[in-house]
Amino acid sequence: MKSYNFIILTFSILIMSCSENKQSTDKNADETKDISKSEELIQLTDEQFKKGNFKLGKIQEEQISDKIRISGQVNVPPKFVHSVNSQFEGYVENINLIEGDPVEKGQTLFTLKNQTFLQFQENYISNYNQLEYLQANYERKAELVKDSIVSTQQFQKVKSDYQDMRSQVAADAERLKMMNLDPKDVLNGNLSSLIAIKANISGTVENINIQSGSYLGMNKEAMKIINTDHIHLQLNAMEKDIDQVTKNDTLSFHIPEVSKKEFKAEIIQISNVVNADRKVLIHAHPLKEIEFLKVGMFVEAFSHIGKKKTPSLPVTAFVESNEKTYILQLVEHKNQTYYLKKINVKTRKRDEGFQPVLSDVNQESKYLVKGGFDIVQ
Repeated sequence: MKSYNFIILTFSILIMSCSENKQSTDKNADETKDISKSEELIQLTDEQFKKGNFKLGKIQEEQISDKIRISGQVNVPPKFVHSVNSQFEGYVENINLIEGDPVEKGQTLFTLKNQTFLQFQENYISNYNQLEYLQANYERKAELVKDSIVSTQQFQKVKSDYQDMRSQVAADAERLKMMNLDPKDVLNGNLSSLIAIKANISGTVENINIQSGSYLGMNKEAMKIINTDHIHLQLNAMEKDIDQVTKNDTLSFHIPEVSKKEFKAEIIQISNVVNADRKVLIHAHPLKEIEFLKVGMFVEAFSHIGKKKTPSLPVTAFVESNEKTYILQLVEHKNQTYYLKKINVKTRKRDEGFQPVLSDVNQESKYLVKGGFDIVQ
C-alpha cells in the first residue's frame, strides 16, 4: 500500500514539473514574440553576431572637421553658349569645321545655297528703284499742292504710296543684312544664291548637326559655339545643407574621373529656388585656370564648415537604404539573441573616421557600428 502511494506522489510531481516547464517555455516564447512585434526589429543570434564580426558601440562627442558634399558639373553661363541656326533655309555648302575647332566672332562657319535668295535680292532692287520714282513724285506733288495745282486728296495718295514703299525697302534691306548680304553690293549688281552663316561669338564649335549637301531647315540648330573663357561650376546643394553655405565662400573641388587633385572655387551665386529634387543651385568660379576642364564634366565639391564637437558614430555605423540613412539601435539582448531597431537619421557624409548624428537619438543606447550594411536591404 505504501509503495502504491509513493508511485502516485511521484507521478503528481512529474506532472507539476512538466506544467511548470511548459509555462516557462510559453513565457519565453511570449517575450520573444513581444520583442519582435515591431517591423523595424532585426534579430541576430549570438552565433550569427560572432561569425559576422558585428560590433556594438555608443555615440561619442567627436571633434571633427565637418564638410558638406556638393556635386554638379562644369558649365558656362547661357550668354556664352550660342546656338547656330538660320532664319533662311537652304543646302549646306563650304563647311570645313570639326567639333572642337576654335572660331572667332564674325567668322563664316558655312554657307547656304537657295535660288530664292536671288529672288529676295531682285525684289530689293525693284523696290528700291520704285522708291526713287515715288520719292521724286512725292516731292513734286508736295510743291504743286502748295499752289493748289493738285488736290490734297491726290497728294495724300502719293504720300501714302511713297511711305509704304520706303518702309518696304527698309525691311528688304534689313532682311539682306540678316542674310549677311550688303544692300549696297546688291544694288551694284553683285547678286548671289549663297549666303554666309557667321559666328555670333568667339569660342569652340560643338554639336555639329550638318554636313555638306544636307538641307538646313529654318531655325534648325546647325551647331553650337561655346566660349569657355567664363567656365564655372554648376552645383546642387541639398536643401538641408543650404544654410551652411554663403556667397563668396571658398569650396574645394575635384573631377573624380580625371584626378583626385583638389582645386579651389569661389561661390558667386546661390539660387533662391529649391527644385523638385529638394536641391538648390549654386554657381562657383574656379580661382585659377584649369586647362583640362570641359563643359559637362562631373564635379565633386566640398564646403568646409570648421571643427566642432558633435555626437558621432563611426562611418561604418550608417547604412543607406531607399535613399534614407539609418543607424541600428540595440533594443535588447535576450535569449541569446540581439534585437536591433532601424532609426532614420540625418547626417553629413564623410569618407572616413566618424560621421555626425544630426537627429535626436538616445545617446545612452548602444548601436551597431560594424556590419550593418550586410543586414539592411
